[in-house]
Amino acid sequence: MDSLIKDTKYALRTLLKNPGFAAVAILTIGIGIGANTAIFSVVRTVLLQPLPYADSEELVILWGEMRNRGVTHFPHSPPDYRDFQTQADLLDDLAGVFTFTSSLPGTGDPIQVDVGFATWNFFSVLGVQPVVGRDFIE
Repeated sequence: MDSLIKDTKYALRTLLKNPGFAAVAILTIGIGIGANTAIFSVVRTVLLQPLPYADSEELVILWGEMRNRGVTHFPHSPPDYRDFQTQADLLDDLAGVFTFTSSLPGTGDPIQVDVGFATWNFFSVLGVQPVVGRDFIE
């Protein structure tokens, strides 16, 4: 313990003699701690915490492909969705979602908005209720 106290006193004296070096060292340590905190927060939120839905570990996404154009995450067409819904024995239920960006005109310049279409059973598949209003009907 005595050695630790002597080393700490020596480090403080050295840092006080060189304030420029001390500022750079403290700034470097602060940036390192901040970067690690930010990265861990993102990893924890995105990868480690479960989704806020009931049985979220059972949710899957079905994407289509357009191999001739090299597109992998392509939405299925409505006929494909109906085929999946009627023929997929391993799925409890299936909901469809299609999102895109569109222009919203009005007074002044149009603005870009995110638009989405969902099948009637979207909320029930996720096991959630709308905050305002009612659920979709078939």
